[in-house]
Amino acid sequence: MDKLAVDPGKLREAATRYDSIADECAAARADNARAFEEAGTWGPLFNESRRAAVDAINAREAALIAEEAKNRAMAEQLRKSATEYEAMNAENAARLTISTE
Repeated sequence: MDKLAVDPGKLREAATRYDSIADECAAARADNARAFEEAGTWGPLFNESRRAAVDAINAREAALIAEEAKNRAMAEQLRKSATEYEAMNAENAARLTISTE
């Protein structure tokens, strides 16, 4: 059987990367308000285009919200796992005994 080694520090590094991705999603959502306002300035001849743009903006918003939530949840789970591995390693180290036989 192969040894499985988990480095809690690496799990926390990965969690930080997932947080960064979630932050990028949140920042990208800020563009949606600007795009919505710009679509509102289009004249009456562009009614269908405006409606399509608003639909696309709403779909983008929903996708970014979902992606942000997914990445935040992954970061949280990685941090939780890191803490659990540290506790397990500490418990295992405390239970180790050295046999002199």
